[in-house]
Amino acid sequence: MKKLSKRSLINLGLWLLLSLMACNSADKKSSLKKDSVGGDMAMPNRVGGSETYETKLDEAAADHLKHITSLLLMEYHLFIMQRKNNSVEASPTLERLIKINRLSFKRIEAYAAEKKVILPSVLLNEQQIGLDSLKALPPAAGLKRHAKLLKVNGAALLKALQLAADNREQDFKSLMNEEFTYQQQKNRLVNSL
Repeated sequence: MKKLSKRSLINLGLWLLLSLMACNSADKKSSLKKDSVGGDMAMPNRVGGSETYETKLDEAAADHLKHITSLLLMEYHLFIMQRKNNSVEASPTLERLIKINRLSFKRIEAYAAEKKVILPSVLLNEQQIGLDSLKALPPAAGLKRHAKLLKVNGAALLKALQLAADNREQDFKSLMNEEFTYQQQKNRLVNSL
């Protein structure tokens, strides 16, 4: 009986030792891969057939950033189209609008880079189709539709910024509130065009 209990204790001890070694090995492997939640680097993950990245920002805030960026890109292309449509030199108001748009875009881009969020760099297909159809219109109808698109896009940006400002992350919230005031200024300038 004594021999059996000694043998079972040895087996139990070996089993515990092997388990401990396996846990140690797993810890070492996981420590080699740095997690962006801890603040080190973005790691690609395959989810649903597309590549995603872990960021330092919650998913809702990252989605807001991407949506706002696509709206800013559309706004920029509308401003550039307006500049090209003016046969005379571009108005100072339009140049100011383009400058404010670019500054907003750069601030959001810098914040996204800090938080490791990948932003869209080109227009969405629907936006590109809308711009192409606008180019195909005759000049008189095109200008009217162009002005309407600028106002609609500006209102959509304001709404998106307002929704984004409700996020729980304080630095994101302050950036969105700051961009909200700039967007209000842009909308006033668009109405004066």
